[in-house]
Amino acid sequence: MFANVIIAANSIEFTLEKESGHYYTTTTLNGIESRIMIESGIPALLISRQFYESHHKQFNLDLKKSDKRMRLLHKQYDINFTAEGQIKIGNAIYIGPIFILDGDIVPLVPLQFLKNPVDGSSIISLDLNNKKLSLHLNDELNRIAAQCDSFPLKLSNDKMPIVNSTLNMHIANKACTMQGDFIVDMGNGSLLFLMKQHHAVKQMINENELTLLEAKNPQGVVVAEGLYADTLTICGKSFEGVSLGVTDAMSSIKEAGFLGIKYFTTSTIFDFEAGKMYVKK
Repeated sequence: MFANVIIAANSIEFTLEKESGHYYTTTTLNGIESRIMIESGIPALLISRQFYESHHKQFNLDLKKSDKRMRLLHKQYDINFTAEGQIKIGNAIYIGPIFILDGDIVPLVPLQFLKNPVDGSSIISLDLNNKKLSLHLNDELNRIAAQCDSFPLKLSNDKMPIVNSTLNMHIANKACTMQGDFIVDMGNGSLLFLMKQHHAVKQMINENELTLLEAKNPQGVVVAEGLYADTLTICGKSFEGVSLGVTDAMSSIKEAGFLGIKYFTTSTIFDFEAGKMYVKK
C-alpha cells in the first residue's frame, strides 16, 4: 500500500517516514513502486543509473551525457546524464531537471518542482511534526493563508528554495539581529546554519563582539564553529536554547545560511508560483 492518497477535493497528501535524519515516502514514479527521499536543497530529481536502466521504458527521457559531479549525503557522485522532463510521482507530477547518478541511491525528489495536475499549482505544505507533505489547489490558498504569516520566497540560481527573513537572537544577554536570504534545506538536520563569509553574518558577529564556540577533534584540531542562542526567532517562529553552526567551508554559497528540518515542526506552506512562504501563526 502506497503512502500517498487523495485527501480532499483534488488535494494530494504524502505520508512521510523519518530515517537517519531524512524524510521518505513510498509511492510510484511513472508507475514504478519506489521509496523516495523528499528534499529541497538539490537542483534536480536524482535517480541512480541502475534504477533508470531497469525502467527506462517507463521514463522515456531525452538524455544528455554529463561529466559533472555533485556532492550528496557526504559523498561525491558522477552525474552520467541529465534531462528535462515530467514524471508522475504518486498523484502529483514533477516538472523539471533530472540527473542520472552513478551510485547506489534511492530517488531523491526536490519538493519545489512538484505540481498538482488538476490546476498546475505548486502549493506545497510541509508538516514534519505530523509527517505530512501535501499539495493544495489555488482556490484553497486563501483559506490557508488567512491563518499564517508570509515571507518572500524565490528559487536560487541552483533552483533551491530561498526565504527572506529577519533573524533575531539573544546571545549572552546581547540582542543580535540581521536580515538575510536562507536556503530551505530538508537535507540539513539542524535548525539553522550560518555562512561565516556572508556580509550580514560577519557584521552581526563583529558588531555584537560574539565569540564563536569551537568543536575540536581528539587531536585538538577545530572541526566546527558555532553559536548558542538563548532565544532565536526566524520566519515568525521562536525557539529556545539553540545551537547553530557557523562555517566558511562553503564559499560558493551566497546566501546567509540554511534553514533545516528542525524548523518545520508546524505547518509551513510554500507557494512557489506566487513567491511566498506561509507559516502558521
